[in-house]
Amino acid sequence: MTVKELKEDQSSAMTMVIATHEMGFAQQVGDQVCFLEGGAVVEIGSSAQVLQDPQDKRTKDFLRKVHEAGRL
Repeated sequence: MTVKELKEDQSSAMTMVIATHEMGFAQQVGDQVCFLEGGAVVEIGSSAQVLQDPQDKRTKDFLRKVHEAGRL
């Protein structure tokens, strides 16, 4: 599916779970983001909250590396 198709599907009552390491993609299509480490939930919240103002150090460290790599 393309990002456009996923955004169009957001208007339906369907719930999707998508696993990705692409934070830009997650920001574009996700209402909620869940950050996992070792299979455990580290942080969960709205995509804006988690990606723009993470609370957990592990999430902050990961997103700092994503920003440094120009991936978000």
